[in-house]
This record gives sequence, structure tokens and C-alpha cells, in this order.
Amino acid sequence: TVWHSPASKGIEQDLQLEEVKITTKQFNLVFMPMDKNKPESPWMQITEKAYEGIKKVFGSSPWYKAYEGVNTALNQVYWVKVLSETPDGLLITNPPLPGQKKEVRQVEQVVEKEVVYPLIRGRDVKKWYVEGEYGYIIVPHDPKTGKPIIEGELKTKYPKTYEYFYNFRSKLKNRSIHKLWGKGNPFYSVYDIGAYTFRPYKVVWKYVSGKISGKAEFSTAVIGALIPNEKLMFIPLSSEDEAYYISGVLNSSIVQLFVASYVIETAISTHITKRIRIPKFDSNNSEHLKLAALSRKAHKIAKEIHENKKEDLKGSLQQIEEEIDKTVSKLYGITEEELEEIKKCLKIFREGEIEEEAAELEETINPEADILLMNPVVQEETPFKANIVVTNPFMTPINNIKLKVQLLDKKCEFSFDRIEKEKTVELQSPGLKRGKYEIKVTMDYAINGMNKRVEKTLTLFVKGLEEEKKVERGTLDELFGG
Repeated sequence: TVWHSPASKGIEQDLQLEEVKITTKQFNLVFMPMDKNKPESPWMQITEKAYEGIKKVFGSSPWYKAYEGVNTALNQVYWVKVLSETPDGLLITNPPLPGQKKEVRQVEQVVEKEVVYPLIRGRDVKKWYVEGEYGYIIVPHDPKTGKPIIEGELKTKYPKTYEYFYNFRSKLKNRSIHKLWGKGNPFYSVYDIGAYTFRPYKVVWKYVSGKISGKAEFSTAVIGALIPNEKLMFIPLSSEDEAYYISGVLNSSIVQLFVASYVIETAISTHITKRIRIPKFDSNNSEHLKLAALSRKAHKIAKEIHENKKEDLKGSLQQIEEEIDKTVSKLYGITEEELEEIKKCLKIFREGEIEEEAAELEETINPEADILLMNPVVQEETPFKANIVVTNPFMTPINNIKLKVQLLDKKCEFSFDRIEKEKTVELQSPGLKRGKYEIKVTMDYAINGMNKRVEKTLTLFVKGLEEEKKVERGTLDELFGG
């Protein structure tokens, strides 16, 4: 059973079970091995109906191998800031990094530009989008082979870079990863690197992705000739169309549910391509080319949304994502009914919005702003504040909100110009007698030029004061043998 709290503030820990049920939604899923007759395979949590569609994705993609990004084991040396360009190369410095555990001397020095590459980190990647402010990384490896440039060659061909690394020789030699894997390698070598690291296109996703208690946060983006750090997983490619095609497949609701159903969301590693059968890209396949074009368009719109704050384009992006879902469904032979079940299950992981009844499905197709009571249980004869939360399920803000709240003969009115995600209001009371009370709420608001009204009755429980039970220390001593 998956429990979902619609409001972001969570549940009070002293509530009893029946009280928690009122403020949450619960969904029944099945927990089963991915391979039904192999309990040693990864286990999934999913609805039985969604499983019928998702199982068509099972398999592997030997033609698409995923890798981890470059691991330096001492980022304070390799991650640099370019101060200026000089006739001899680039003037760089190695600024302190947030959360660094080792102290490294900061220097300013010129290095050859051939070994300096744009760096992309895990935090830079979002669905369909990569932040534009890149850092830089020095990679003293041959891009054709991925192997470290031998020390003699680095000294003669890139003497300024060698001099820079020599400043940190002792620390670089003592890196645990270098001691473990670096036998015969120069002291400045980095790891988890190969010729694939330098491919012109990559589909990337975060290794750590999502909330500790959340699901379905897996998403990808296409990048160019950037070097991913160790927090990013990536599929290296030579074709731009192929990169956008793969990103489209992986960002579909189908694959996102597949990943969410079996992966711990804080460890989405390279095994994705060992579990998902991504059809190999065919430049003569019209469906493959269509998916690549849709994915490219999604990247373009996401960039406008993130960089130019064009929130009005979110609806357009959603439409493209729906078209991507339909196109990916055709690739796997997933029916329309199976796709709807997949989307319902994915929404359970993400938002807890879907229940299995048809009426609930209809409600999510035409969602409404909702009203919740966050503290439905209070003590009798004790002044309290009832926290009433308005939640906005839409991708755009709701506007001109008028909220009327009534508890017994006490009436309050609240007004807000707009609500992005949620808003909390307080209803104060001097105290009530033990019992069950109704809080009647009416809310008028506008969305996309339409006026809407929500009327809801919230339940408030007033509990009696309970005397504390005290236990004599002597009694405990007797029970536990003194």
C-alpha cells in the first residue's frame, strides 16, 4: 500500500491511524520480481494492469551501453575556473568547492587549452534541459583512446599543464582510487573514462535523482561535447538524431514508470540499459525520426521555460510529451488502454492523484484545486489554529482566489491574487468541547480565463484531555531485576 500526503508539509506524528487516513490517499500495488519466476531478479512495485504494458519494455539494449561520468577523486584540482585566455593558453584557477573535505592550495596558472573541457555536473541536468553555465575540467587523457597521456609526453607537449598538476603531486598520488586502480598510471590520471567520454553527443541522467521519499524522478537530456562528472550516467553517441531519439524513449511515461517501479530513486545507475529494451535507432524508420524530432522540440521548449521564464509554454511541452508517449507506445506495441494504465500508475508514484475507480480517473483528467485540513485533531477546551491548505494541481497558477471558511458561527474570508502550488491559511479558535465538527469551505478562483468554484466540508476532531500515566521507578526495577 502506497500512502500519499497531498500537502508538502507532511503529517503530524501524533495522529492516530484513522485520523491519518482522512488526510491521505492510499493505493494498492503489487510487489513482485521483475522476472515472475525469478525471485532473485529486481523487484517491482506496480499495479497489475500497468504491468501488462510495462512488461513489453523488459529486455536489454546491448547496442546502447551506459557509463559513469569521469571520477577525479579530487575535484578541487581538476575542476577549474577560466579567468582569461592568453597567447600561451588559458589562465585558470581552482576555486574552493562547496562541501569539499580536503584542503587543496588554490593557485592561478596558465595551462594549455587542449586539455581543458566544459564540465557538466549532476545538478545541471533536468528533464529535457541542461543548465547553460558550465564549469571546466582539466582532463590529461588522449580523447582518441581515453587513456592518460604518458608523463614524458605531457611534460613536452603540455608543459604548463604538467607543472600545474605537479603542484598537487603528493595529494594526487595518495588518492584511494589511484592506489586501487592506478598501477602504472601517471599520478594525474582520472578514472571511469574512455574514448566514449569524448563522443560528440551524450544522453545523460543523474545518479542521485529525486527525493529520498519520492519516486519517478528519472529523466534525461541530450548534451554535446561536454565532460560529465561522476554523478552523471550517460550513453555516448555519434549521431545527434539518435541521441534525441534515445532521450525521447527514456523520458516517456512508459520508461519512467518502469524505472520508478524497481529503482531506488537515489541510485539510478548504468544498469538501466541492461533492463530496458530500447529499439536500435534506424535513420530510415519514420517513427524513429518522428520521435527524434519531438524530443528535439521538447528540449527547445524546456530551454525557453527555464532560461526565459516562459511559463505559458508548459502546456505546449505537455502536449509534446503526450505525443512522445503515443509514439513510444507504438515502438513497443503497447495499446492505448495499457498506456492509460501506465500513466495512472506513474501518477500514483508522483502525486497520488489517481485511484482505480473510473470517477477518480475522470477527476484527474479535469482536475480541480483542492482544500485540505492539515491538523484535523485538537484537544478540547484548548485554543488552536486550524491550518487549511489550498493545493493547485495545474501547471499554471490559479488567480483571484476568494476563500470563505466557516466553523460553527465563526466565519473568515481570505483573498489571494495567485497561488503557484499551495497556500496555507489559519482559522483560530479559543477552544471547543469534545466531539466532531464540520468546517465548511467555499473557494472561487480563475484558471486560464475560466471561473471555478470548489465547495468542501472538512472534518475536525476534538479529543478529550488525557491524564498522563506515571510509573514508579521501583516497579520498573522489580520488573527488570533491580
